[in-house]
Amino acid sequence: MAYKVGISSGWWNIGKDPNLLGLGSKAGSFGATLGIQFNQVDLDTVLEFLEPDIKTYVDRVREKLKMELGLHGEIGEVAMFESAERIRWDQSHERLCITMKGASDLKFIYVNFHLSNNTWLSFHERELRPFGYTYQVVSPTGQPFAVWADELIKRGDKGAEILKKWLKEKLIGSRVEYELKQTPEYAKEFNRIFQEELKNAESAIRENLKNDERYKSLTPDQIEREVQNNINIARQQIHNAAEKRMQEEKLFDVWKVAEIEKYQIEAGEIDAYIATAVYMIANKDPLWVKIVGEDYSQKPDDADRAYVTKQREFNAAVAAFYLYSHFTIKKSPGRDDYNKRHMNSMSVVEFCEKNKIKLLLECPQSGQGTEGISRLYHPLHAYHLLKKIGSSAVMQCIDFEQEMGQNIDLNVELPTLPPDFGAQVFLLHLGDPIPYFGTAHIPIALADRGADTLYKWIYWFRQKGFKDGYIIFERGSGRTPGNQQMSNIFEYSVYVIRQIVKYLDRDTKPDALPPEFYGLSLENKDIFAQQLVAMREHAWDPLQGMLKIPEEKHTFLGKAAVDAGKAKEWERGRYR
Repeated sequence: MAYKVGISSGWWNIGKDPNLLGLGSKAGSFGATLGIQFNQVDLDTVLEFLEPDIKTYVDRVREKLKMELGLHGEIGEVAMFESAERIRWDQSHERLCITMKGASDLKFIYVNFHLSNNTWLSFHERELRPFGYTYQVVSPTGQPFAVWADELIKRGDKGAEILKKWLKEKLIGSRVEYELKQTPEYAKEFNRIFQEELKNAESAIRENLKNDERYKSLTPDQIEREVQNNINIARQQIHNAAEKRMQEEKLFDVWKVAEIEKYQIEAGEIDAYIATAVYMIANKDPLWVKIVGEDYSQKPDDADRAYVTKQREFNAAVAAFYLYSHFTIKKSPGRDDYNKRHMNSMSVVEFCEKNKIKLLLECPQSGQGTEGISRLYHPLHAYHLLKKIGSSAVMQCIDFEQEMGQNIDLNVELPTLPPDFGAQVFLLHLGDPIPYFGTAHIPIALADRGADTLYKWIYWFRQKGFKDGYIIFERGSGRTPGNQQMSNIFEYSVYVIRQIVKYLDRDTKPDALPPEFYGLSLENKDIFAQQLVAMREHAWDPLQGMLKIPEEKHTFLGKAAVDAGKAKEWERGRYR
């Protein structure tokens, strides 16, 4: 079988089911009795990796029950890979490294993360425009922007000089510059430059005084007083000249080393994203060009323009660049070097390749009022991100419910995806394909139109390269919340997915699915024949009592049986 069928365990934070306490319980409690090949364990917190003897418990499930296991990483604010906020970037990267290492040690096949957990920046304008500079942001690599730009310049990166120029222009006259002027680093550098300007001014005054006719008649004391008077008169000009030099020559360097201010930028995450976009435009980064478009890839000002007029694409392109950086850097600049501590100084991509574990990226869940405004959610945008990463260790997870919840018309958009899109898909999360809130992950009913729809969508992916992979029912709360019985939570979902997989393997077209797909079997000939006889026998029942000619209810043989007093025996035996 090219496709493997499975389920997900569910989260304790959502299901409040005792079976969901700990990775070992999640791995075996439901999967052991449903006859599936695979169980996706949903991680509530990275602390679950610290459970005593956890490896023994998980190994027992895998080896004794012959079950494969995958892992859904944490959701929510602890996994905001697209965030430019320093504390979020640092926390997300640390937990990413911990999760990949823990999953690898427990021999999970993959770790699945949501692409984004934030909404568009424009929805935060009223906080970020006036107050953004008051909190700390970082570049896609987790470094202060000035440090990132200078490191790129040292590597000969052609876009870094344009980025540095943009950053300098943003600093001049800004509130961040005011903050920098209060730092000891600024005071020290300004004092040095001021003294240089003072010496230059004094030299010029003395030279001009020598050309004065009075010079020869002045005593040394008079000359010194004359020089000091001129210096005092010019002091404001000297001060202005020093400030101008600071802005043009040294402000950027002071910004780069200031303890707190190096993480500040004028409009917080908004300017952090725009600065990253400026760099991407300068380098013609494929994430920007493919997602935002050539018309917005000509000059630095296109970053601001795209932020206003192409918000979905702007957010998606820059968010994708932040994700790309999380997955490809080999050294993290946070509180600690997490790549070194957990991954032997490898990038996440390199770690996955070496340890034969997949990193999967999935469209995030939306909420009422936030449909289609996650920063990165569209499968086509994720496609371009995976193309840039360029590793078979990083693939997509498709959740049709969550795609619909992001205001994507799958019947329109799935057929238009690139012809090799399916080759990027490793995992499908299935549930009854209903986009309404409060219905997430409802079981897939037998012979329901939902199964028909799911088969059609998956068949499209198959035509685009999805020839094998994992297809699971992602557990929800069932149709009756609070009922933790498997009959409520799963119903016929596993059976339906098995039917989907059976006919996918046969490459059956959606319009050629047989009755068996819908739970009607042609293989039980006796029952089928019995039902056929019953239908023929009663086909004319609605006409009884309506005909003018004598009616024979029991047929020739039946009448003879009735006349002999054997009507009941005839009824029982007529189907044999």
